[in-house]
Amino acid sequence: MQRQAEVRLPTDGGQLLWLWARTRRRELVDATRYAPGQVLLTVRMDASHVLLSDFDDWHSCLNRSPNVPEVPGETSEELTMRMDAIWDDFTGRLGTVGRDDIAAWPADLRADVEKSWEAFFDRDYLAKRPYVQAVVHEIRADDVIRAVRPFNLRPYKNRSRQGRFPRGTASNGSAAGRAE
Repeated sequence: MQRQAEVRLPTDGGQLLWLWARTRRRELVDATRYAPGQVLLTVRMDASHVLLSDFDDWHSCLNRSPNVPEVPGETSEELTMRMDAIWDDFTGRLGTVGRDDIAAWPADLRADVEKSWEAFFDRDYLAKRPYVQAVVHEIRADDVIRAVRPFNLRPYKNRSRQGRFPRGTASNGSAAGRAE
């Protein structure tokens, strides 16, 4: 990610700050449960200062494996067949080197796999993806449009699937009195 930021962003800095550019509200709420005492910022920044990438596909890079993005109109069977062929080629070319030591990979294999990672950053592809992450070199105070301190919540339970609320609880979640 650092290398891509150096190439793609006009800013520079020692470290990258990670952000969600797009996620679902439920996942964001769930994530804040594990961050008591932290502050959740909503920021608006110049798009040229933000490196966007697909959160799910980024795991290909983390796992040192080729990225196989979905092709529009491709069935799941076609995707599986294409993915199997790419993986067979990858493991055959990797030989006995192993995935962990990427520096020991054959140069042409490393170049091909790193080229496959370029798709994570394609803005047209990202427009259709549900989870888009971002990195920036800095967040300035005037970039912040909202700051909230999430409170520590208990894990969400969908009570509607239970068919009824637990005894002694009203439907609005408040305690209900019982006549004995």
